[in-house]
Parts: sequence; structure tokens; C-alpha cells
Amino acid sequence: MIRIRCVEDSLSMSVSGSIWGSVWVEISDRVFPEWCWNDMVVALMCEFRQLAEDLRSPPVPRRRVRFFDGPVWVDIAPGSHRGIRVTLGGAGVTGFSVDNVAEEEFISAVRLASEELLRALENRGWMDEVDVRRLRALHGR
Repeated sequence: MIRIRCVEDSLSMSVSGSIWGSVWVEISDRVFPEWCWNDMVVALMCEFRQLAEDLRSPPVPRRRVRFFDGPVWVDIAPGSHRGIRVTLGGAGVTGFSVDNVAEEEFISAVRLASEELLRALENRGWMDEVDVRRLRALHGR
């Protein structure tokens, strides 16, 4: 089971308009990079949404989504059988890999997380911010 978590109560906007908040990945009963990792949550979710779109067109791409705070990332590559290999790693964190994650499971996890984030952003009246507009376009909303 894979899930991308965003905490609505943690969202804040910087003077520059970047939206920060707690965001992390849960996969195979593990948390990455850590519980309540603080990052530019909307910009990061845009990267995940683009990756999810790229997964819809075979072959599975080799892609890296970098978190914006700290040198940590999520790598996607073809799995050894069916599905994808998800590798989570970076400097100063304990990395790990999970093989044969169903592409549709990953895509669904990203879709659900972006839907929840967009609802939270709408509740705050932040739908016209640059990164939010990009996320809305990627989400088809």
C-alpha cells in the first residue's frame, strides 16, 4: 500500500507565494523521508502528478522526484516483473526500495493526495497561486 500524506493544518504561504506544509510518503508500512516532513507541498505534488501522467504511457519511465527541502528523492523505474520499482533515498535518511508496486496503485495514491490538497487549498482561498494553478491543470480541474 502506498500513500502520499499532506497535513491540511500545516499549510502556510511564504512571502514569495510558495506553499509549505507537512508531506511524506507511506509505503510498505514505512515513512519517507520522515513523518511530517516540511516541504513546498504544492510544487512537490505537481512533480508527483506529472510522474503519474507519465506512467500512463508505456514504457515505464525512469524518473526522479526530488523533494525541495533537503537532498531526498523518490525514484521510479520498471519493476523486475510487473509494476514499478519505487526507491526512496537521499543524504542523511535511511532509504529503501519496494519492487512491483502496481502502476495504478501509485497513480491512485497521487490522485487522492492531490485531490485532498486541492480541497485544503480551496478552503484557504489559495486557488489562484502559481503552483496551485499548475496543480489544478495537471489534475484536470
